[in-house]
Amino acid sequence: MNVLWVTNMPTIYRVDFFNELGNYCDLQVVFERYSATGIKNRWSDKLAKNFNFSFLNTRKFGREGSFSLGLLNINFKKYDLIVISSYSSPTEMLLILKLLLFKQKFFLAVDGGVIKKENFLKKIVKQTFIGNAHWWLSTSNKTDDYLKYYGANSKKIFRYPFTSFNKADLLPKIPTQQEKIIFRQRLGMEDKHIILCVGQFIHRKGIDTLINSAKYLDDSIGIYIIGGEPTKEFTILVDSLQLNNIYFEDFKSKEELADYYKAADLFVLPTREDIWGLVINEALAHALPVITTNKCIAGLELIEDGKNGYIISPDDPETLANRIKAILGEPSLKQEMSSKSFNKIQDYTVENMAETHYKVFKEVLKNQE
Repeated sequence: MNVLWVTNMPTIYRVDFFNELGNYCDLQVVFERYSATGIKNRWSDKLAKNFNFSFLNTRKFGREGSFSLGLLNINFKKYDLIVISSYSSPTEMLLILKLLLFKQKFFLAVDGGVIKKENFLKKIVKQTFIGNAHWWLSTSNKTDDYLKYYGANSKKIFRYPFTSFNKADLLPKIPTQQEKIIFRQRLGMEDKHIILCVGQFIHRKGIDTLINSAKYLDDSIGIYIIGGEPTKEFTILVDSLQLNNIYFEDFKSKEELADYYKAADLFVLPTREDIWGLVINEALAHALPVITTNKCIAGLELIEDGKNGYIISPDDPETLANRIKAILGEPSLKQEMSSKSFNKIQDYTVENMAETHYKVFKEVLKNQE
């Protein structure tokens, strides 16, 4: 099975997935560019252990997009299947138009999507580039709805477990409270309870909502926000509220970040919009209850409200504080939520993600015979 996969850049979790998928097929990946604004990718050719790859000679277009005519020269007939995963990039939009012109079938792989109010012209453009694929790869119910809104055939939408970690990254068991204390001591944490948030210091992530919620909480609750250098907006907000339990942390390596997850009692992502939110997967994998918003696709797919966390509306610090109190104030509830989070995420591994894709590809090719 020869598969061509076209995507924007080699994020580490994508590279891990491609290496795993390469166990099932002859995989050629075309990357548009090495990185993007605000995203650090340290590419090395040695990372591609189990797939072939190439990079286009492109011009930067926006934060993650690019423009290149190079894709148009590829001989698509030598591939059994074609997958496109950055349909909003000008380069891949050109590719889609060529595929449509020559009636070449292709998959559109989508991590997530949010239906928004938009003008008629923009909707028509999206319908052209989303609705005219032949098959779709989707992460969730909400993503299915998004695809169908723009014309996808519901009978040709296939689900896959979207994730960023391997089976080996899963903890063998839920950390005990004593084990959490050990990690806290290692990290210099002296707070009674630990809340963790991981995300960039940008408006969309809603970190200001979490900071504002702290004024309703006991100051023995430490709130650790990992996302690089905070902007003045956030430091000024902390100072204006006279908070002494907010800790801004720089970016962490995967190994360093794991220690913070193991030390935490609760994970919070008060996002105003996330088409997925892989940090939700990571929090569940560390058996944490999660509070996020109804604008986070990963939250809507993986969090059962009141079971392994809570789903709230964005921009509501008081409700957020009340949900935090409910979890931290009831040890038995926190323990039950931790267990359900841990169980929920067990199948969300890169290995299962790759195997699911292979089964979908195999089914599609069989039905075309």
